[in-house]
Amino acid sequence: MNGIQETGFRWTGLILGVMAMTMATSCKADSVQVFPEPWQVLEPGKPPEIWPKIEIVSEGREGGTIEAGDLVQISTKFFSTKEGKFYSTDDWWLWMGFNSQKETAFYSSNPAQRSALLGLKVGGVIKYLEEKDNIADVGKLFINPIGDPAYYSWRKGKKGFGRIFTPYESGYTLVEIKRVCKGKAQYRTVRLFDDSYVQRCTWAPLHCEMTKTPREGWIDEAKIEAVCSDGKVATFQYGPVESRNGKRWSGPVNAGNYFDRWITAAWDKLPVGVQLK
Repeated sequence: MNGIQETGFRWTGLILGVMAMTMATSCKADSVQVFPEPWQVLEPGKPPEIWPKIEIVSEGREGGTIEAGDLVQISTKFFSTKEGKFYSTDDWWLWMGFNSQKETAFYSSNPAQRSALLGLKVGGVIKYLEEKDNIADVGKLFINPIGDPAYYSWRKGKKGFGRIFTPYESGYTLVEIKRVCKGKAQYRTVRLFDDSYVQRCTWAPLHCEMTKTPREGWIDEAKIEAVCSDGKVATFQYGPVESRNGKRWSGPVNAGNYFDRWITAAWDKLPVGVQLK
């Protein structure tokens, strides 16, 4: 065997080894056994002590007062100082929860922005006058009312966000309360288990074998179900994400990567954003 052939065999072996190890570290989604724990209430937490200042343009009608834990639909429109007219933007959903990302994976972004809505009614219109961190920009609005916006955007392949602006040289934003939905947010932990055959490989020496050694992982997921002031029902689902229960993932292969196919399939089943029926 000459040097070129020997090098070729080495590269072939390396490539096959990488392929084998890649195959060994992912499951068939339908082979995973799923053991969900009971749903638990996701408490909304306490709003921040400092709220942005607002101007109430319209009081709104009776009923549907916003409280902590509500799911609220808002509509925004931007007034252009240069053109002297309003431009309507999208509708957005906000969960009136105030836990931080350190406390839970199911947090809501921009708690100060949302705290200013507490006590308002359906049909109310407000203008934000200030925000402590940025004079003009009150903060972004996202498709997912709970959870990491960047992670959700990646998982669902949906980009885009809105903004609320306080008055500045270019204009300002008006926010209208369209719906106030009463219900609860919940979360649960799910145990993933698989003891079907899996290929386990080692590098040195390169060796692969089939094994039924169990693989185990833990994920968390959340949902919101709320009845709106007009009788419609709003729902939202987020997850799975790696659980914060502190339990160790285990298995003969990388357990964190092993369940990727199941996790991706679970995300693919979720509708995008809040559903209203």
